[in-house]
Amino acid sequence: MPQKLDRELSSLKDQLVRMSTTAQAMFQRVLRALVDRDASLLEGLKEQEECTDRSQIEIDREVVRMMAVYGPVALDLRFVLMVARINSELERIGDMAVNMYENARLLLSEPELKKLVDL
Repeated sequence: MPQKLDRELSSLKDQLVRMSTTAQAMFQRVLRALVDRDASLLEGLKEQEECTDRSQIEIDREVVRMMAVYGPVALDLRFVLMVARINSELERIGDMAVNMYENARLLLSEPELKKLVDL
């Protein structure tokens, strides 16, 4: 059973890394859209956020299942609890990226500001 638990913990870590990569990419896309004034970069961002929502649910279910099935202790328990906490924060980051997306759409519909000149 320890090998199976190790494999499942590794899989849980991989899921969390994928979710963090998605959340980071969402922020980068919004920022790039603002800097480049390119609204097309915002396309598909809401779908990515829905993906982070689904990932959060899947990871939460897996955390609960692992705690019920394996009753992890010490290091494994700390790891599983850490995953649950990070998972929640990553989902919030995805939500924040969507808020930025909505504000970026408004900003990009306005005329570009005059460039600042160094004095």
